[in-house]
Amino acid sequence: MPVACYCQIEMAKKRKTKKQKIATKKKLFEPSQEAISISKTIPKSPKKPNKERGDDKGSSSEYKLIKKDLLKSLLITIGIISLEIVLYLKLR
Repeated sequence: MPVACYCQIEMAKKRKTKKQKIATKKKLFEPSQEAISISKTIPKSPKKPNKERGDDKGSSSEYKLIKKDLLKSLLITIGIISLEIVLYLKLR
């Protein structure tokens, strides 16, 4: 009397046909009607920062951080180069 293995019972799934695979790919890549209707209702005008209202705060704070980091790197570089010159002249 043959006994079915546990793994054989679970693995007895039907395979998808080529048509079914194509249909699922179409569903994945085509936008739904809901998404299409939403995108039509939303205007696609690029929003420019208004300096009067202060919308440009993010970029100015980034600029300050970049400036601070560059200044810090410059000071460290100048310090290391001057230390090397001093050591070279002392140990010569």
